[in-house]
Amino acid sequence: MPVEGVLRHAIGGQVNDDGVELYKALSSQYGIVLTTEQTNKQRMTDWLDLHGIMIYDDIVFADFTRNVTETPWANLIRYLRISRGYNLAMCVVNGPQDALDVLQLGIPCLMFSQPAYGLPEWLPGSDKSAPSWRELVTKVVLDTKARSLDTRARQDVE
Repeated sequence: MPVEGVLRHAIGGQVNDDGVELYKALSSQYGIVLTTEQTNKQRMTDWLDLHGIMIYDDIVFADFTRNVTETPWANLIRYLRISRGYNLAMCVVNGPQDALDVLQLGIPCLMFSQPAYGLPEWLPGSDKSAPSWRELVTKVVLDTKARSLDTRARQDVE
């Protein structure tokens, strides 16, 4: 289970309450291996402790040996299976590409997704901005007019 994007918001680093609830539910039934992009082990374990995330079997930090010929998830899963001896029942991921990578390895996958990240342009770092209020109003007016001119809608009523 990744810390960033599940337990902790990727931007700003605040705790993600929904992700912590998922963690609590899963940790009551399964062993948990956390992964993090952080390299400062003490700072990360302090953050986890502060937010009550203390039940996990292992935590894999960003500085573990990487094989650049594989996807990050393939490399991580191989590392967990071979170097650490884990038999993985499922992977929790925080994005569709990660989910695809894990599923292609034949491992069940749970993708954690926030409504705030429902569209690509809503993701942190996107170069697209949210539409202005004026653009939204114009779109609603145009859509309403198009629906009023749609003859299929009138046929259903008659």
